[in-house]
Amino acid sequence: MTNAEAIADFQSRRRWFLFWLLGYVPFGILIVALTLFAGLPQAAGKVYVISWLAAAVVMGWRAMSARCPNCGNLFYCYRNKRYLPAAFFFLHRNCKHCGFSIPKTG
Repeated sequence: MTNAEAIADFQSRRRWFLFWLLGYVPFGILIVALTLFAGLPQAAGKVYVISWLAAAVVMGWRAMSARCPNCGNLFYCYRNKRYLPAAFFFLHRNCKHCGFSIPKTG
């Protein structure tokens, strides 16, 4: 994988995680509105919450386990071990090992 492909993969993982993290509220409001006004069963809301949370956890894990395109170590974790990173790990743009900076997108 070239450096440009690695950076694109890294940015894609990050974007998908942010979509699942930040999209919970607007899509949740939509499901609640459909439940209250369109007659959607309440079980649909529970299924939504569980499935959205599961997807957010999976995408968070994928984003957290991204490798640095420069040094190959885990981008957000120290010493190439799976320690939990900081709570807002996705805001950091520099590798914890080599300091490589991911460029901003668009």
